[in-house]
Amino acid sequence: MEFERRQREKMYDGRMLRLYRDRVAVRPPGGEGEKVLELEHVEHPGAACAVAFLDADRILLLRQFRYSAGGEIWEVPAGKLDGDEAPRACIERELVEETGWHPRRLEHLGTLIMTPGFSDERCSVFEARDLEKREPQTAEDEFLQVLEIPFDEAVNMVEEGVIQDAKTVAALLLAARRRGRG
Repeated sequence: MEFERRQREKMYDGRMLRLYRDRVAVRPPGGEGEKVLELEHVEHPGAACAVAFLDADRILLLRQFRYSAGGEIWEVPAGKLDGDEAPRACIERELVEETGWHPRRLEHLGTLIMTPGFSDERCSVFEARDLEKREPQTAEDEFLQVLEIPFDEAVNMVEEGVIQDAKTVAALLLAARRRGRG
């Protein structure tokens, strides 16, 4: 499918995202002509998350307040890319900030397109191992509790619907498949 952005109007420019109203011409494959659509598009700098293993069986999970989700939810450590920051550098920084653990080993498990219907946000998923204790640097606008959970219990929490955060569900299932459980 071919497309061309013909017009762009910036509607909002905030610290987390930008919102645009775009006019886009779309040409279907094998079809004749084009259709012009008016679409709202959220531009996001991207994010990274990690399933952080303390040892062979235990991981770090966060119980974090998320206003937009209506309260506390379960999440793997994650964060937004700052400027031109690489996903690997982002998750190293976020792990220390949120949990006080620095990964000496990171393996990329995949990249997620978070909400393709209206946003370009991508989240790089990592498995973090060989963690080294550091001092957490939690931001004052973050309200979270760091918990050590058996990995199999976390996967069960996904299957039971206790963990609903999309990046966390995907990250845990990618890690489970890698371990031969999925």
